[in-house]
Amino acid sequence: MKALAEYRVMEEVPLIKTPLEEITYVSYEIHESLGFDYAVITRIEPTKFESLLIRMIEQGPGFFDIEGNELYELLSELSEILRTENSLLEISADVVVIGEIRGRYSDLLRWFQLYGYPPKRRYLFLGGIIDEECAESIETLAFLAAYKVTTPNHIYIIRGATEFFPFQIKKRFPIKLCLVLSALITRICSEMPIAATIANTIFAVHSGISSQLKNLETIKKIERPPVKWNCRILHDLILGMPSTAIERFQKIKGGRGHFFGAKAIDEFIVRLQMKLIVRTHTPYDRGHFMFASKQLLSIWSSNCNNVKLATSLYINPQLQISVHCMTPVIVKTIVTDQLPETLSEVEIIEVEERNKLDGM
Repeated sequence: MKALAEYRVMEEVPLIKTPLEEITYVSYEIHESLGFDYAVITRIEPTKFESLLIRMIEQGPGFFDIEGNELYELLSELSEILRTENSLLEISADVVVIGEIRGRYSDLLRWFQLYGYPPKRRYLFLGGIIDEECAESIETLAFLAAYKVTTPNHIYIIRGATEFFPFQIKKRFPIKLCLVLSALITRICSEMPIAATIANTIFAVHSGISSQLKNLETIKKIERPPVKWNCRILHDLILGMPSTAIERFQKIKGGRGHFFGAKAIDEFIVRLQMKLIVRTHTPYDRGHFMFASKQLLSIWSSNCNNVKLATSLYINPQLQISVHCMTPVIVKTIVTDQLPETLSEVEIIEVEERNKLDGM
């Protein structure tokens, strides 16, 4: 078990510099089964939620017996922190980007085990961290909330589609407490930032772009919680979808947001002076795809929805992107009169040549 680097409360937020280098892809790796680590965080002024965080890491994936009152106190603290952040996060490079995990606590822990726990690494989550149909969502939210409260400058979360609609906890706690917690989680989701920029060069969003978004200042002015729920820009950023069938924008029939094509992406990149759009929201069996002459990169970070290769990114200070994919954990059990035997093996494939990524 490894101890994480010491985290200081008075740590300064790093200045965001725009690198002169172009965005490049330097590695493509596929990972199978991973174990789980134990984290030790030392601070000048410890918080009451560190013990919760350590217990969750020590236990690993699976049901965690958290008290409803403890969860309420933790989420209330999270709400206060989210309200201090801008609607547009401005983050420096040297960050891990995680797409939708749909509440999968086991997948979340696998990513942390791969890259390292905060404060060793900084993480940007592109929304879709919870799913009402996934029982693990409580553990996922509690884990990320505990880290956000403990190391606020190392965990960033923007709002996704599953955070766009009311969230309900079912049968986990007494009925009245379930109602109170559900309302609190729904409010927290409405307080999450809308989008992020990385090194003033990469635009990170849950899903889409908008024709009404003329500059980044427009996002900064979006109120949270939203005063107007019919805000088109908000719908487009959270619910918009890329499409090869159109050039610019087309309303999604029977839904919110707009489809957007390659021409719309070209114009958006020029208008906002970005070099790349990173989004999630679309399950893809290989975990990621590129669109519009590689100006848009879509990732999916969970092995749910029959996704064979869950994908995340590491963006270093020179804007070099490493693509990391993870296969599902397949547990084969031999049934005998003895205790079950779990078979697993680890395979890591590294391809460092940039031209290997042309087929992504």
